[in-house]
Amino acid sequence: MRGGRLQINGTAAADTLTVIRDGTSSVYDGGGWNVLATAPEVVDVRVLGHGGDDTITTVGSVTTPLHLDGGDGNDTITGGYAADVLIGGPGDDVVQGRPGSDQVILGDGNDTFVWNPGDASDVIDGDAGSDTLVFNAANVGEVLELRASAGRALVLRNVGTVTTDTGGIERIMVPARGGNDLIQVGDLTGTAVTQVDLDLGSVGAPDGLQDVVTVIGSPSNDNIAVGADSGAVVVTGLPALVRITLADAFDRLDVLGAGGLDAISVAPAAAALMTITAAD
Repeated sequence: MRGGRLQINGTAAADTLTVIRDGTSSVYDGGGWNVLATAPEVVDVRVLGHGGDDTITTVGSVTTPLHLDGGDGNDTITGGYAADVLIGGPGDDVVQGRPGSDQVILGDGNDTFVWNPGDASDVIDGDAGSDTLVFNAANVGEVLELRASAGRALVLRNVGTVTTDTGGIERIMVPARGGNDLIQVGDLTGTAVTQVDLDLGSVGAPDGLQDVVTVIGSPSNDNIAVGADSGAVVVTGLPALVRITLADAFDRLDVLGAGGLDAISVAPAAAALMTITAAD
């Protein structure tokens, strides 16, 4: 440890590296060896997984800023309670920020970032590959909005005043869970997003509470089709396909053309799954 910075290096193999806060000390466990440093001495922790399919995690309320880098391999990385830097590196990685406004670089590969209720506003870059944001809502009524901003895709949540800022993320998945939720999918032109998956259910079934989804078209002449596929309502003809699953029949989908000479069609099979309105 130098100048308050503690660095832990993994190996070329699959390592398990854990940062644990234990009372007044933070214990940095490197899988077979431990480093004990009192919290006031440590102002920055860097964990470098290097090669292999590594698991880099935190346990408890670790408030020391962390720099967690998985390196090569299919890594699993979980941040702490501070504003952390989380780097997946090459490979198919799964990264979770936890509380704290994190800077996330997923790296090359087909990566997944998981946001959970209680987490803060994160900035996420997907890099090369097909990357996914899983934005887990809570069992309360929420207002969620997906919108484009300067070529990036934002997910805004009213509970906790959260803004998740993404670049290079191709798929956004939102398990809405319980509650009367309002979800708006804006015009995602210019972003990397090609698919939005909205799960309106809870525990694998419709939640019995009315949710309202609004899908907004582009300023161009859109040809929007609302259809059904394997029990899901699917909206096509926009920059991002929108797929809605586990809807109650009284859940509502509003499709708005938002300018241009738009054509909006609704298949009877889709209208049988949820209430659908369309307006140019």
